[in-house]
Amino acid sequence: MNLSGQQEKRLVDALLDAFPDKASLEQMLSFELDKNLDAIAGGRNLQQIVFNLIKTSKSENWIEGLIKAARSSNSGNSRLKAIAKELLENHIVSPEPTVLLPGERRRLETERDELQEQFDFLSEEIQFLQQSQRTDDLSPKQGFRLKKQIEQAKEERQQISDKIKILESNL
Repeated sequence: MNLSGQQEKRLVDALLDAFPDKASLEQMLSFELDKNLDAIAGGRNLQQIVFNLIKTSKSENWIEGLIKAARSSNSGNSRLKAIAKELLENHIVSPEPTVLLPGERRRLETERDELQEQFDFLSEEIQFLQQSQRTDDLSPKQGFRLKKQIEQAKEERQQISDKIKILESNL
């Protein structure tokens, strides 16, 4: 992504506003991008560090990820929101495949795993209900209720399966 000098200055200012000390900037990079600030960008003061961070992210082609990570980490900061909107939503970013931030990837993986547990539980429940349905001592009313429960569990399991597929396609 190419930034004009003015855009780069506004991004530096927004990052300084959103992350006013080195510790908060380090945390954002670590939590959102799994990157070590000291290994990426040095400087005598925070302004130099942020400037060097932007230079490095541009040269290594992860500036878009940096902007998204910063916005995600401090979504309430108006300066950061404005520059992110300008750079990301006005298509100044070159069209590249969407890269998941590590935090987003972990969240999606956790959600997928939870859905998989629900899917497995419903599969066991369906098996149990189907076995119960095979007993001879059910009244027609009980058999009907059991059949409805099985159908509902199968529908719910299918919905969960569809959600899992969507999540996996995003990973």
